[in-house]
Amino acid sequence: KTAAYKAVNTVPSLYMGLLSTMMECYRMNNDLEKAMQTALSLMDIAKALDDDAETGRAYMFMGIIT
Repeated sequence: KTAAYKAVNTVPSLYMGLLSTMMECYRMNNDLEKAMQTALSLMDIAKALDDDAETGRAYMFMGIIT
């Protein structure tokens, strides 16, 4: 888990998206562990979209809603 969290720092364009994703997941289901897992899963998807950081963040947010 620690390695996955540290990996966030290597992709600055995803940092705020990940943070907001975690906060929103936690707000919606009050389960921090689930929120972190969801955010990390979405980060993997968003990394593929890193060429377009805005698209990545939008995709991460869509992942919360669905």
